[in-house]
Amino acid sequence: MYSQTVQTLLGRGVVSQEGIDRANSFILPGVNSTGETNTVQINNSTYYFSNVLYGPDEMGVYDATVFRLQEISLGYSLPSSMLEKTPFGTLSFTFSANNLWYYTPNMPKNTNFDPNVAGLGVGNGRGFEYLNGPSSRRYGLSIKASF
Repeated sequence: MYSQTVQTLLGRGVVSQEGIDRANSFILPGVNSTGETNTVQINNSTYYFSNVLYGPDEMGVYDATVFRLQEISLGYSLPSSMLEKTPFGTLSFTFSANNLWYYTPNMPKNTNFDPNVAGLGVGNGRGFEYLNGPSSRRYGLSIKASF
């Protein structure tokens, strides 16, 4: 998938990449206009803004493999023997939760990016993501009673 969120987080230094010292200058691999090996140093701001954030789109393409615990629901109905001396015919409780855990082994560490976000809404833009908000974790409790 192509993720503009991950590129923005890395390019602006919001998250750190392990093993990369953002305080140093960089020499990009490649050749210069004369065909010789590039030896021109650029500062870290130019490197991250011009190459990671606003550079080639290939630097924002990631394997979107994700493992998740998407939804869980636990319910319990009280037995009728416990309700004999109450005004209730039935009484049940249900706890539910969504987006409890996910693991993305191929996204850059510390970005906490969930590849399951809807990048372009409805349509055939699957695999593209442009600065979407994170998936929310939700909890719920329902009580059902009959009299």
